[in-house]
Amino acid sequence: MSRNPDRQPLDACASRDARPATRDDLLRQSEGRAFELVGGVLVAREFGGLDHGRAQLKLGMGVGPFDRRGGDDDGPGGWFIVIEAEVQYDDATIYRHDLAGWRRDRLPGRPSGRATTVRPDWVCEIVSPTNWSHDTVTKFRTLQACNVPHYWVIDLERPLLTVYRHAGGGYLVAALALPGQHTRLEPFEALELDVSTLFGMEPGEGS
Repeated sequence: MSRNPDRQPLDACASRDARPATRDDLLRQSEGRAFELVGGVLVAREFGGLDHGRAQLKLGMGVGPFDRRGGDDDGPGGWFIVIEAEVQYDDATIYRHDLAGWRRDRLPGRPSGRATTVRPDWVCEIVSPTNWSHDTVTKFRTLQACNVPHYWVIDLERPLLTVYRHAGGGYLVAALALPGQHTRLEPFEALELDVSTLFGMEPGEGS
């Protein structure tokens, strides 16, 4: 099976002196492209396609009522939610998550700038055949080791949403959800979500 060229190290970053890439190398890259630092190697993130973009938008809208101060008539609040969130987990690892969230009671203010070092409380990745192993194995292991409490994986091909909860010793599957279902999913169980919309579908589609 051929390897996806967009997942290969950049020529400029696979340095001839074998120096691992760093945070500074990542931040120097052009604004128009997205990169991750994976095991000390800069990797270009490919464009996920229109389906990915729509799912990312709709997921942000679905959890949007949590992105505010304490609960009111507009939503339960209590979170900072960020799309395309860069998070640094160690000197050799910076991921650019499709969405990530931080509980407001942990932070003095909203995350800002590039590559925050504050561990998120929730991460979601929208996977496709080209990034499936990266999101479901590599990132899974990093987030588990760093004690990220909640990890959602939205698989557009299957389609299936897997909700992981960190249970001290590692991740457990807290829920599985399919398009067409209406359910409450941690850590956002204060609202019932239409799972179809999280996949970029119309409400109730897939039932």
